[in-house]
Amino acid sequence: MLTPAGVRIPAPTTDAPLGAAVELGIRPEDFRIAAGESGIPFLVDTVEPTGSEIHLHGT
Repeated sequence: MLTPAGVRIPAPTTDAPLGAAVELGIRPEDFRIAAGESGIPFLVDTVEPTGSEIHLHGT
């Protein structure tokens, strides 16, 4: 998978057509906030508290 910022993320084989929108899940223990050019831009649209977890939806 290649992000708009040019970051390559390994992904399993999928039936999604090339260029199709996909949903990406990131486990909290693998998530880090990065400064500058070292991260993937993410704009949060919705914060969904689900009890023991909080889900962020965005682009």
